[in-house]
Amino acid sequence: MKSRETRKGKKLKNLIITASTPHFADALADTWLPSLKANMDLSNTEVVILAYDFKDEDVARLQGARIIRCKSQDNVTVTRFRDIYCLLKQKKYDQVLAIDGGDILFQDDLKEAFETNKDHFRAMTELISMPYRTLYLHNFFRKEDVPNINDTLKGKKLVNIGVLIGPYEKFKKLSRDIYNLIEHKNFFGPDTIAVNYFLQQEGYKELDEKFNFVITVSKHRFFIKDSIFYFKDKRKISIVHNAGGNKIFRVIKDFGFGPGHNQLRRVSFFLQRHLIQTLDRWFNKSRSPIRFK
Repeated sequence: MKSRETRKGKKLKNLIITASTPHFADALADTWLPSLKANMDLSNTEVVILAYDFKDEDVARLQGARIIRCKSQDNVTVTRFRDIYCLLKQKKYDQVLAIDGGDILFQDDLKEAFETNKDHFRAMTELISMPYRTLYLHNFFRKEDVPNINDTLKGKKLVNIGVLIGPYEKFKKLSRDIYNLIEHKNFFGPDTIAVNYFLQQEGYKELDEKFNFVITVSKHRFFIKDSIFYFKDKRKISIVHNAGGNKIFRVIKDFGFGPGHNQLRRVSFFLQRHLIQTLDRWFNKSRSPIRFK
């Protein structure tokens, strides 16, 4: 597929966008943004940070990105879809990458991710099934939507939405629909269910795990050398996702960009991996544990 072009014949840029509160200002300034600039040619890519309630000194540290200052009325994980939609209504792009901020490290160029399966959403499917019905379904969505969500997601594996790529028009629709679908917008979590529901209906292509390496649920062995993450076969991982929701659940000590960072908390890593396997079997009555390749 050829890249989308404007009426004047100019090639449309891609968009990389994240959203953050001041809690993750240091991570954006010290890891997310510098690692992105160091590893990717951004000449045809606009980088946007939706900065919710940031102070002037926080914004001043984010050189090289377009900062859109926002006020957080509800939970940012939900509100971001409203603000992404507003941005996409104002400006056209070729491809859109919405990505987490506080737990992401870029290590390589993303050209392959932007150029592959450009007509479709691309995302990474985890090996676990999510107990969405137990956790979220009856708390945050309208009663009339619950049966459809339940039927659509039943038995499906979880799509990790920390790294989500899609074509402009489809992403604009996703952003609008996700924000409207979630009735109670002031809690953490329902965005995952809503996006999974949307993607199962719309369809998506599998994203290579090197573009969303979620450490605790990956099926691939890895190692860390000189603060850089590699797969066992020595391929460099493009995007490392140190997911966990809270710092105490993240298995990488001193996660960051540059020498002296990234030590694996081995005990925490294996305990969490065992816990994830156990919960997956419990919620989904599966006898097949997650295993390394």
